[in-house]
Amino acid sequence: MNKYISILVLIFAITIVSCDGRDRVYKKSQDVFKLEDKTNSEKITYIPEAYTETKTDTIISTDFNIHIKYFSLMNSSVELSENELHRNFESQIIVYKKEKLIFNEMITKSDFINSNELQFWDNAIMQYVWLDEEQSNHSQVVINYSFLLPKTNTFQSFTLLIDQKGNREIRRIETS
Repeated sequence: MNKYISILVLIFAITIVSCDGRDRVYKKSQDVFKLEDKTNSEKITYIPEAYTETKTDTIISTDFNIHIKYFSLMNSSVELSENELHRNFESQIIVYKKEKLIFNEMITKSDFINSNELQFWDNAIMQYVWLDEEQSNHSQVVINYSFLLPKTNTFQSFTLLIDQKGNREIRRIETS
């Protein structure tokens, strides 16, 4: 019985050792990938390629001091094609009213989601964030947001209103 087990172990070991890939040594790498139907050689492209950050500091009259930080997320993206991904973005909004902190929040696309439009939000990216100085006044700060579906160039725009007590309100202003 031990003799048969030893022979089986020897056959198994020879089989394992003979499967070391030596048959591929003289083949071109493209042929190996085609042969095995692999796509590992295809490079995935990210937009933007590296971390991106924009900071804006603005004083409106003598009442409000606004800090906007808009940045890419390195671990969250939307698929544009099989080999192309667009990174998601978030923003941090900090507002002071007469040197007193009244608002400090991270604003993400989840703050704008309408449950009736989940398909849009699954593929949308925060495209732009900007302070609307014309609409802002001594009683409120107005910050505009634009979200884009990169594949179709469909967008939605919103306004974030922050009053002098730090309360916020989000309103949709435009869609395409």
